[in-house]
Amino acid sequence: MEAAIGAAEHQVMGPLFTRVSFRVRCPETRFGESVAVCGELPEFGGWDPAQALQLHTSADTFPIWQSDTVLIGSYVSCVQFKFVIIPADGGVVGAPVRWEQLPCNRQFSPVGEELSLLCEYGVLAISEARSNAATPELSALDVSAPDVTASLELPQSLAEVARRARAPALANPLDGRERVLIVMHRLPLQLSRDEATGAWSARWDEGSMWATSVDGGRPALSSIGCATVFVGSPGRPVPSDEQSAVTALLAAHGCIPVYIDPWELNESFGQYTKHQLWPLLHFELPALPHVQLSPSSADAGAGGAGTGSSLAGGGGAGASACASAASMPCGPYRAAKEQWEAYKVVNQLFANVLKAQLRARDMVWVHGHHLLLVPERVSRECRERHVPIGLFVHTPFPSVAVFSALPQRKVVLEAMLHAHIIGFHLYEYARNFLIASRRLLGLVEPTKGTQHMSSGMLGLEVNSRQVVISISHVGIEPSIVKSRLGSDEVQAAVRRLRDKLDMGGRVVIGGVEWLASMQGAPIKLMAYESLLENYAKYRGAVTLLQVGVPVAGRASDLGADVQGTCRVIAARIRQRFGAHALQYIEVGFAPSAEQQPATSELEIGFGEWCVSMRVAVWTLLDVLVVTATRDGLNLLPFEYVCARRLHAGGGVCVLSEFAGCSRVLNGAIRVNPFSLSSVVEAIDRALSLDRRDAEARMAKDWAFLDAHTTSSWVQLFVRDLKRVLIADDERNASVLGGEGALATDGVPAPGLGIQVPLPRKLEVEPLVRAYRAASRRVFCFGLDGTLIPQDTVITHLKENHDFVGRGQAPSPAVLHCLRALASDPANEVHVLSGRGSSDMSAILGSFERLGLSAELGYLRRAPGKSAWERCSHGAECNQWRQEAKAVMHWFTTRTNGSYSRWQQSAAVWCYHDADPDFGRYQGKQLHAQLVQQLGPYPVSVVHSLSKRTVEVRIRAVNKGLTVDSILCQPANRQADFVLCCGDDHSDEYMFSAAIARARAPLPPVTSAPAGAQKGAPPSRRTFNVTVGRKLSRAALYVEDTRQVLFFLQALTQHAITGALGRA
Repeated sequence: MEAAIGAAEHQVMGPLFTRVSFRVRCPETRFGESVAVCGELPEFGGWDPAQALQLHTSADTFPIWQSDTVLIGSYVSCVQFKFVIIPADGGVVGAPVRWEQLPCNRQFSPVGEELSLLCEYGVLAISEARSNAATPELSALDVSAPDVTASLELPQSLAEVARRARAPALANPLDGRERVLIVMHRLPLQLSRDEATGAWSARWDEGSMWATSVDGGRPALSSIGCATVFVGSPGRPVPSDEQSAVTALLAAHGCIPVYIDPWELNESFGQYTKHQLWPLLHFELPALPHVQLSPSSADAGAGGAGTGSSLAGGGGAGASACASAASMPCGPYRAAKEQWEAYKVVNQLFANVLKAQLRARDMVWVHGHHLLLVPERVSRECRERHVPIGLFVHTPFPSVAVFSALPQRKVVLEAMLHAHIIGFHLYEYARNFLIASRRLLGLVEPTKGTQHMSSGMLGLEVNSRQVVISISHVGIEPSIVKSRLGSDEVQAAVRRLRDKLDMGGRVVIGGVEWLASMQGAPIKLMAYESLLENYAKYRGAVTLLQVGVPVAGRASDLGADVQGTCRVIAARIRQRFGAHALQYIEVGFAPSAEQQPATSELEIGFGEWCVSMRVAVWTLLDVLVVTATRDGLNLLPFEYVCARRLHAGGGVCVLSEFAGCSRVLNGAIRVNPFSLSSVVEAIDRALSLDRRDAEARMAKDWAFLDAHTTSSWVQLFVRDLKRVLIADDERNASVLGGEGALATDGVPAPGLGIQVPLPRKLEVEPLVRAYRAASRRVFCFGLDGTLIPQDTVITHLKENHDFVGRGQAPSPAVLHCLRALASDPANEVHVLSGRGSSDMSAILGSFERLGLSAELGYLRRAPGKSAWERCSHGAECNQWRQEAKAVMHWFTTRTNGSYSRWQQSAAVWCYHDADPDFGRYQGKQLHAQLVQQLGPYPVSVVHSLSKRTVEVRIRAVNKGLTVDSILCQPANRQADFVLCCGDDHSDEYMFSAAIARARAPLPPVTSAPAGAQKGAPPSRRTFNVTVGRKLSRAALYVEDTRQVLFFLQALTQHAITGALGRA
């Protein structure tokens, strides 16, 4: 029954292998000579006669020579070969080999389940006998094929003779003539005025993320290949009669000012952005106004019409009450409307300045939630110029349920979508924006991808125009941190901190936070207090250094006395555990004698608190703790990692899951700040990490920082902005990943109207009976997803693999079963995996009788041996690596948490640490582009959703050929029980090979077991088992890895019983 079901599925889905045999009439051979098939495939020796497929004959059949059955993968479209006569000495000494003389090479196409080739030596014609042919046969003659007998040189491989299907190369989009106008609500300058002389001066703000060089500001931005100009508010009021002087001063720094009246500045930036936009973008729903109704307004509301008119702003008593006092019900709504009007006016002022400054080949890059309307204003004002516009949102973007609470939600979305490209730091924010655009505006994703849409980006279709959504996290400049670490200011600050705080050799944990409710400083203090309460070993051994920086109140902070709360908790900790247990510093706060117990003896004024002082704090912290309940862009952990790496070494980050930086600093210990016990446990874990683990985590974060600097982030976005412009102009001229994209090797979907039988559930009892009745058994198991639960593998990869250097091992129960089965001399057990040989040796190498196949069989360790051997299939095909590396690097730079892993036979792009949804999307895009790019090469591209990888592997290396090699071993030719168990696409080759080999004729039995007839071939039972019920070439399935263990234990019990009986 199992064989019948397997045959049905195999036939409908199409075989992955064709059984090929040769018969040739060759009377030219002399005594001792033999005939072989020599061709381009490794199975035929790769044109090396010494490795060719040997044919055999007998006294009864001579001069007919025939071969054993070989399996040829269906991914091979055409095979070239010739017959060669090999002398008795193998051609090593004496007479040379004799190639058959033909005008060209022989050729056949491996199509169908079985193919028999009947030939006459020296005659080109071939008679083909096929079964289950799935496609029309190719011609056996090809006069264009090279004649290898002329020079005996190897023919060019498929990758060398085929024209490479490259993606259209985009010329360097930045040729030096372009100019990028970087628009922000405040210029990255500190503008000051000498009150005595009235002279203005400006210097680059060293605390700005745009300080991308040691000198600050714009100079380092020259690396993007075009001029940069900053456009923004000076950050302070400038009298109208002095604006021309300030404009000239700023122009010398490459800046263009936007002057805003003080009232508009306060109402727009101080009211609408802080009270409405900022809280909402940080996932806080706005609170409804709560006011006390006056009797007159209450009476008006009781009349029925008054209330409605009041809220609508109409006439009647309600409108009169609203107009008379802001404390009336509609007063807050009117104030909010005025704030919105001011927000629009300020955005229009920016658009007016840009319109006046724009010239040919300029690009506009808008930043921040203060200027969300600017893209629309610029687009409408400069419609005839076709100005490419970019927008980068540095805050989070909330879910559609929260964003829908914004009264101007549609207006804001539509204005943002006038940009050509919209950037976010994390995929979560981009996803929320896409969902909001789809649900609130009814937009859809592009139906036809262009070049930039196939290069790691998302998009929306807006009025027949594509808006690209880009995800890239801004970084910092390590060169700046390094320069500051060696500066006199930082060294002096370090000495001051050490002298005043007297750490006394204790481990220092802590951080720097704004004293705002979302920053979570009170949570950190309470967690530290709980740590000292519950872990006596840390009392006197650990010090918390906490710096609080007051900030202007936002809507979410009104009524929340964060400063007072921190002081109370700090005083309690110092009182309970001693003054050295906590050093609490509040910038700009001079404590009185009564307040002194709550704080450190060190005072830092607002004028003293600068980047140098902050960097000095980083050098003292052994553990950085961030417990923000919601945080968008926070580069302080980046500074900490950089300072520790370049100065002190070591260090550990404990980051809130709700801090955006925790998504890219994957070496950090993540924690839920809403669970105080979890924060305590995370701090304890950080303090308990061994040095090797801590260094590995820090090294991983440093690798991200070193590769993702501010300069590289700017360059990436500006290049993408230019690419979007070019692709938008040529949208119909260059399409990637469309209907013409090549398909990859895989399980083909059934045709329309064809009912494909799914595997049926494995019954253990019949399996055990077949096991008992067999005299020779072969087991082939996959590893991840088969012997180990896939979610366990993914969890291990995310948390430990990069730090401990090896992958997840099977459970002790599984290892026991494998050891027991392999210990039976009648069994041969193999484990096949895509992992590397070092990983396989680390987790399974101690089992000497266990056969191991790494990289899907490219590297093999035979049972009973310790050395690994490399198979010959595809060993010489390495030309694809450079192209695959470039494409994978392209996607890695656009997918936070992704990385590439290179093996001897494969390249694997992993997105275990990436956002699951974005990683899956990027994997799909990468898969399509790799198929397009690597089409001419003999490789296959596989996107595994379960393993969260995209793999490029040599096509001739797969589990099917490995299993066929195992079954063709002399000891296994007599196997009457074969079990193959796997879970994913790579195992389909194993199933197909097992089916094909099961149908091939078995050799006669020379030593029959009891009850069997000598000379008759054994009756082989083949069990193909897939994990999970799905379309598969396997006839049987089990639900999950637990059921794999269940049937293994059932077989193991019989194996142990049999071993005891023999003993």
